[in-house]
Formats: sequence, C-alpha cells, structure tokens
Amino acid sequence: MMNSGILFALLGAVLSALLAGAGSARGVGIAGEAAAGVVTEDPSKFGKVLILQLLPGTQGIYGLLIAFITLTQIGVLGGSGDISLVKGLLYFAACLPMALVGYFAAINQAKA
Repeated sequence: MMNSGILFALLGAVLSALLAGAGSARGVGIAGEAAAGVVTEDPSKFGKVLILQLLPGTQGIYGLLIAFITLTQIGVLGGSGDISLVKGLLYFAACLPMALVGYFAAINQAKA
C-alpha cells in the first residue's frame, strides 16, 4: 500500500496536468472560434491568428512539464518513491499554483 505522502504528491501532479490541460483546451477552442471568423473575412491573416491560437496551448504544456518534474522528484519515474506525509503535502501545494493559474490563464489568454 502506498504511503499518504506519495498519494498527495501524485494528486498534485495529476491536478497540475489535468487542470492546465483543461484550461488549455478551452482556451484553444475560444481562440479558434475567433480565429475562424477572422480568417473567413481575410484569409491573409491566417499566420497571425494561428500564433494567437497557439498561445493558450502553452499552459497545458507547462502543466504537463510540472507533473513530470514532480513525478521525477518523488521517485515515481525512477527512484525509491518513499516520501513523508509532510513532503507529499509540500509537493501538492507546489503543484496547485500551476494547476489553478494554468486553468484560468489559458482561458483568459484566449479572450484577450
């Protein structure tokens, strides 16, 4: 049975990837809708709106990167994988900013 430190650290890594990815998906969808309207009126602006559509997608990449770094640090991707409850809670708390900010930043980035 896994100790509770690993469980909290894994939960933080999962939330980081999941929420940042969900925000990224919503953001890319919002930007894509706006980009479709712009390209319909003026097809020569395709390159410019493509870059604007890709920007919210970076939040999902950052969330995934934080998740992989966390999994590596706690020993899931090679190592012992035995950490204390306090350390697991610290990893969870360290992943939360990326999870929450990644979700809301991607959506707001698409609206801007």
